[in-house]
Amino acid sequence: MLQYILQEKKKIILALMALVVAVACGFIGYRQYNGRPERVVRDYITALQQKQYARAYSQLLLTPGRMTSQENFVRQMQFWDYNSELDGESYLSGLKGGELQSLEVTALELPDKAQQAEAYSLANLQQEFLAQQKLKGVKPAWSFYAVQAVLLAEGQEHKVRTTLAVQADTSFLGRLLARNYIVDPCISRTVLLEVEDNTKVELGGEELTHYQQTNYNTLIYRVEQLFPGRYAIRLSNPLADAYEGNLRLSAAAQASSRFNLCGRLQLLKKNSESIEAEERSKKAAFAERTAYVKGYDVFLKDRPSTSGQIVAVLQSGETLQVLDKRDCEDKQAAVVTDKLTVEFNGEKLRLEAWQPVKLVGEQEDNFLCRLDLESSSGFVTVPKDKLRRLWGSSWYFVRTADGRQGWIFSELVNIK
Repeated sequence: MLQYILQEKKKIILALMALVVAVACGFIGYRQYNGRPERVVRDYITALQQKQYARAYSQLLLTPGRMTSQENFVRQMQFWDYNSELDGESYLSGLKGGELQSLEVTALELPDKAQQAEAYSLANLQQEFLAQQKLKGVKPAWSFYAVQAVLLAEGQEHKVRTTLAVQADTSFLGRLLARNYIVDPCISRTVLLEVEDNTKVELGGEELTHYQQTNYNTLIYRVEQLFPGRYAIRLSNPLADAYEGNLRLSAAAQASSRFNLCGRLQLLKKNSESIEAEERSKKAAFAERTAYVKGYDVFLKDRPSTSGQIVAVLQSGETLQVLDKRDCEDKQAAVVTDKLTVEFNGEKLRLEAWQPVKLVGEQEDNFLCRLDLESSSGFVTVPKDKLRRLWGSSWYFVRTADGRQGWIFSELVNIK
């Protein structure tokens, strides 16, 4: 009898062990199937499009910290939802408008097929990848994927493209469970804050401690993996009053963003993002003047850059009131200087002088530029002697006769 009971127990134990092994194998097989890089990318993009930010966050490659918490990620993504007019350039803004019709994810070999992918994140992924490779002992297993989503909004289809990287977890457990993480330079940004010596910096309520001393009596604070959004910033220096304001980080892909906060209350920015200062920190009022438009179909923009949103289309001779002046801080802003025929999406296209383009790459004799038209977008190659970069050029903030306000390139107006 006892022997019979022991034999039955042995059978039960073996059956349970077989069940556990079967369940484990099934789970591992399920993870291997669903953990493939292509499926991870699909799930991530779909989560962003459906505004399921907690789900998208779980796919990201992040170092745990207060700034990189899920709570902060969801809050900053909601900030862009509520202030959608601030984000007109990144692929994130395109994903939020309309119903997702299709999503195509294609493996991409860099840099041979670089021009086949959207420039929003491709160039910066390359920079980040090369920087990682140079770090001693760090050899991440990265793969790149070109993503194209087709959305339906107001009865019309529009395409959204970007390039994402996926890093595999190369540990034993990571390989077993097929763990892959998204590397998205539109989401995970590096920020450099340049301040005067002896200045303490608080960003988002957290005092920064990692800095580098330069040879010019300044400190460079480095913040890794900061999400796009708005952050309160506070500077304190024993030789000056404390400064409080806001730093707004865009969702456009960049390897890093550098803000110059030297001069204590005089804030200078070196890129397309903004520092929102208090009233007491703003510069003196600009002397208003009258100006007249030169040329036809001149665009009035919502910011001093060719990549800004169009506020109005002006015609020759229109009267403007000049309210302010600012230099263009968009390093990608450029215009074609003369009439030019280019190949655009497989067809010949004639560009007029002053046609705005976005500089995304440089070749031996040409620039690779992004061209955005009313009905489509794509890449064109422009000879270097036919392109003018607008970074550092002067722009005027003006008001039209019917009360509309915006920015216009200085060379497109005559000042009285």
